[in-house]
Amino acid sequence: MAERSELLSRVINVLSDFPTPEEVMQLRTSEADEQRLQELADKNAAGTLTLEEHIELEHYRVAEHMVRMAKARAFSRLQGA
Repeated sequence: MAERSELLSRVINVLSDFPTPEEVMQLRTSEADEQRLQELADKNAAGTLTLEEHIELEHYRVAEHMVRMAKARAFSRLQGA
C-alpha cells in the first residue's frame, strides 16, 4: 500500500509547494506511472482487478483529478495575467 500512498504524496507535495501557474502547467506523469495505470486499466476492463489494485487505481484517479483541477486554476490565472 506504500506505493499507492506515495503517488498521492508526490502530488500533494508538489502542489503544497505553491508552484507558479507555469510550473503547474508543466506537470506530467512519469512513464512508470503511465505504464502502471495502463496495466490497471487493462485489468479493470477484463474484470480481474484485486481489491488492492482497485484502491491503487482509485488513487491514480484522485491524483489525476487533483492535477487537472490545479491546471484549470493555473490556466485561468495565466489567462487573467
